[in-house]
Amino acid sequence: VDLNALATERAVARGKHLVETFYGCAECHGADFGGGVMVDDPNTIGRLLGQNLTMGTGSRTLKYTAADWDRMVRHGVKPDGTGSPMPSKDFFSMSDRELSDVVSYIRSMPPVNKEVAPVSLGPIGKALVATGQFQLSADHHPTKHVIEHAVLPPPAIADATYGKHLAQTCTGCHRAQFEGGP
Repeated sequence: VDLNALATERAVARGKHLVETFYGCAECHGADFGGGVMVDDPNTIGRLLGQNLTMGTGSRTLKYTAADWDRMVRHGVKPDGTGSPMPSKDFFSMSDRELSDVVSYIRSMPPVNKEVAPVSLGPIGKALVATGQFQLSADHHPTKHVIEHAVLPPPAIADATYGKHLAQTCTGCHRAQFEGGP
């Protein structure tokens, strides 16, 4: 038995489950992870397109290290240190294993050769940023990016700890205390 192959197979399966049932990555990055559309109205809000995450031409993550994935997904910071529109606040509490499993799954997908335009803001989008009504996830990070992430997710049992972990993906829209938001 090839233990490395078995471990990779299990990580890919867990990552597929997380992506399809919990994290919803395809909503922004497309079903094939080759890029998707969140907002495409350059005359008002702007163009917010989910980037190509596959190993194909045009991939934004082709050269990502584990640290790059961590900063982007769980902190909203690009490898060059600038903020990203990635809704990282939904993933602040993602465990190391969950992130690793998601990356293993995405990297196992067929490559998509597709260039995706970078984010660009229209006049309303710029006004929302200028007035602080639209902030990048990096601006919301609760610990200023100095955080020890859990190695493993909490046990999948019906209790408050696991419920809080599951509900983290809801905080982007509903806010940290579920008080609602714009």
